[in-house]
Amino acid sequence: MPSLSERPICAATGITGAGQDVPAANPAPDATGLAVPASLALSALVALSLLPLTLLAPGLLAFALSLTGLLLALALAGLAPLAVFHAFLQFAEGLVGQILLAAHHVLQRLFLLALFAALAGGVGYVAFMPRHTALPPPSDQADACTIREERPDWYRATRRAARKWDVPPSTMLAIVWRESSFRAQARPPRRGGWWIFEGKPISTAYGFSQALDGTWGWYLDETGAEDARRDDYAHAIDFVGWYMDKSRDQFGFAGLDARDHYLAYHQGHGGYRKGRWRRIGWLKKAATAVDERAMLYDAQLFDCDRLHAHERMVGATPPPRANPFTGWKSPVPVRKPDPEFASLTDSN
Repeated sequence: MPSLSERPICAATGITGAGQDVPAANPAPDATGLAVPASLALSALVALSLLPLTLLAPGLLAFALSLTGLLLALALAGLAPLAVFHAFLQFAEGLVGQILLAAHHVLQRLFLLALFAALAGGVGYVAFMPRHTALPPPSDQADACTIREERPDWYRATRRAARKWDVPPSTMLAIVWRESSFRAQARPPRRGGWWIFEGKPISTAYGFSQALDGTWGWYLDETGAEDARRDDYAHAIDFVGWYMDKSRDQFGFAGLDARDHYLAYHQGHGGYRKGRWRRIGWLKKAATAVDERAMLYDAQLFDCDRLHAHERMVGATPPPRANPFTGWKSPVPVRKPDPEFASLTDSN
């Protein structure tokens, strides 16, 4: 029999064995040490799970915090087992999921309804909105009588502007012919661009009169015509007469002096005063063409419009480029048609 010193000793326990080693046993876990951290973690998860509900209804925030605090207090006091937390966590997650799923379906349907309403409204606006239909240019732009016959509303608007600003209708018609060829939505050419990606226009000119944004704004402010549009002939021709009246006040042009009127119209009063147009060959040719077209229109209207012929005779209008302050010169109409011609105003 071996002595005590020769008997094997279990290194883990220090207890002598009976011919074999005894395995070491793990220490028993401390239930109290695990319950508190688990309770804290589950309480935090519950609070996070209820957070979406607090976003939908802020009043639920107090309820969520109160319930989480109560469960935390019970856990710390050892009165609530872990199974309660698991059950509550599953219930809270399921409730939040159901609410979020329902909210998702509601928002999805609202989005589809809003999209359908927007599409229907857009189609209805395009289909039923009152639109301004632009008339095509006259068939013969070199004949003022054709313009008068094919576009009687245009010609009546031209005569109204001529009486309002005391300027010749032939000069106004010639300026509109040169600027837009009587096209309502005329724009200047674009700069650069490629394929369908068009470049920006070289200026903000638009409409019958090709008035720039700034000059058109000046006209609106001074005349109070807030609803005026550059693609409406009546408004555009009134703008031309208004600008000719301004040029006459600035430089003393005669009404039939279409060449200088066009140069001031194209370059602006400041540009005309500085004489920049003298270095632009094509612009001087264009001004000469406007002058010739104005004389042509004046002669044609003399034959086909008795009211125009009467005003020419009563006003003793001189030839184009006559001395300033003669002919059509006054900023306020002072020459009235003879009463026997008054009935012709509406028909022309």
